[in-house]
Amino acid sequence: MKIKIYGAGTWGTALAELLVQNGHDVTLWHYNIEFIKYIKKSLIHPNLDSHRLSKKIDFTSQIDLSHEIDFVVIAIPSQAIRDLLAKINFDEVSPIVVSVSKGLENHTGKTISQVISENPNIKYNKICVLYGPSHAEEVLKKIPTTIVASSPNNQVAVKIQEAFSNQYFRVYRNPDTIGVELGGSIKNVISLAAGICKGVGFGDNTIAALLVRGSMELASFGVKLGAKNKTFFGLSGMGDLIVTATSNYSRNRQVGEWIGEGVKLEQISNKMNMVVEGLETTKAIMVLAKKNNIEMPICSEVYKVIFEGKNALVAMNNLMTRELTLEYENN
Repeated sequence: MKIKIYGAGTWGTALAELLVQNGHDVTLWHYNIEFIKYIKKSLIHPNLDSHRLSKKIDFTSQIDLSHEIDFVVIAIPSQAIRDLLAKINFDEVSPIVVSVSKGLENHTGKTISQVISENPNIKYNKICVLYGPSHAEEVLKKIPTTIVASSPNNQVAVKIQEAFSNQYFRVYRNPDTIGVELGGSIKNVISLAAGICKGVGFGDNTIAALLVRGSMELASFGVKLGAKNKTFFGLSGMGDLIVTATSNYSRNRQVGEWIGEGVKLEQISNKMNMVVEGLETTKAIMVLAKKNNIEMPICSEVYKVIFEGKNALVAMNNLMTRELTLEYENN
């Protein structure tokens, strides 16, 4: 297969390496020509410097697509996807478009597949999303990893499943695209909350409660938007939440920890050289929750702590002293 990956961040780069090893013809794009010159010469990604990349990857800053392209993989920050797609000429090509960017458009609350589908030159039944618990660092080390592909077209999901899978990277299918995307995106907000809890000094009891109640909040929200409940307890939901909320590789958890320690958001921005999707997703969740009149107590408190300067201890007290209820709705 001939595949072009837009986005040479850690995840796009790890997938380029994976797909080359699977025997595909892979081009990896980045907008910065100087970055492309550096990575092409050194075969080292600055944020993955323990791994030497394959010479078979074609590194480029040219945005155009070749006529023979089979798959396009979108691996750039969620908020930049709409603008990127507007710059790519799809007039004479009709590739499968795969989103691996986990987030929601912050001003509309739309999932990435919804954003992609609004491009008039991309067919809706050729869109696929690929989400799940998958740190780039571990995939490059060939540590066993499982994720999930979802598309409105099962044949497309099968093609992606077959193209990406190998002995250490297994892809499942799930037809619940909205559920897969919401699970893989909103878990970043709960992961920020986990980091905040660690930063203020809370322990394992709190983190366990947060993950369970957060996953239930996520599932309840998703079901009200048309997703299936069980999706949120699969790879793109609970699986991705566990790895993002507990791993030292997680940017969302790290940022949450700094916030819990009292570090200002402006200072954090200066520390990070990579995008933290959870921050923008937190904004998008509030847009969707308000639009659909859905209560999101944990996500709402996370938003207030991050963007309104609310004290994290006060936020936790508000959550702990809410009206007492049953553990499960309709129980």
